[in-house]
Amino acid sequence: MSPKTEYSSFFLGKAIQKLEQSSLAYHRVGCWVAIAVNPVFALSDYFNFPDYWLQSLLIRLGVSLLVFLALMFQKPLRLNSSMLVAIPLILISFQNAHMYEFAEEKDLLGQHLNYMALFIGASLFILWRWYYSVVAVLISAIATSWFVYKNPLVGQDLFIVHGGLLLLATGIFMVILIQTRFQLNLKTILAGMALERSKQQMEKQAMIIKAINESLEKKVEQRMEELTKKNKMLREYAFVNSHVLRAPLASIMGVVQLFPFTKLDEEQQQLVEYLHKSTKELDEVVRGISKTISEKE
Repeated sequence: MSPKTEYSSFFLGKAIQKLEQSSLAYHRVGCWVAIAVNPVFALSDYFNFPDYWLQSLLIRLGVSLLVFLALMFQKPLRLNSSMLVAIPLILISFQNAHMYEFAEEKDLLGQHLNYMALFIGASLFILWRWYYSVVAVLISAIATSWFVYKNPLVGQDLFIVHGGLLLLATGIFMVILIQTRFQLNLKTILAGMALERSKQQMEKQAMIIKAINESLEKKVEQRMEELTKKNKMLREYAFVNSHVLRAPLASIMGVVQLFPFTKLDEEQQQLVEYLHKSTKELDEVVRGISKTISEKE
């Protein structure tokens, strides 16, 4: 596995963890909705199955109680979000499938609508991978087929003609819709994580730039201190060059200027001229140094 692939897997794993936390909130709401709404559908059972509506009501209340207990003891039972929401989905599926055992031809459409309400509600509140949805639909299909088979008044043909295909289509729609919402939520989380990572990288780069700027400022300050010291030394040297060094040189030059008024032989005269020339050259050198120092300041 390449480092890039390994990082992508790690990044995706983090996103799945965040999605698990997000889906847990959805699934808890879905469980509470199932607890509250499932018994209400006993009213439709009263009209669809008047002889069995009380039994249906007790079953629905039992299902709501089991879902409530699952919510209350989720942590002790170590139920993750998928397991938590699978409890009401499977229980209500068996509950709805069981009613086909007592159904007559006239009751099929109403019972199909009850079943479709389950699938539509699951589409709104469940966030998990597509194969969980497929398993749930298969379990529902097997349970429904079993209870339809046990009912001599309803055959497979009547079941399909009176809304069975629509019920199957609703189950497939549930699988597709849940998977679509799952992918959208996962992409949203990944986009948020990528944005957060970019923000962290920008903050890190800003800190690096700040550190570089601070380092440059310190170097500039050090350089300025060095230049200040050098300028001070140059000023001191300029003072020495202009006053301390030129003072004795000026005295020598003054003395040399007096030699023409003194009687000297030829050899002494040459020495004086050489001395005069040398002091003049030295004076020019001193002046040149002073001028150079002054220009650098």
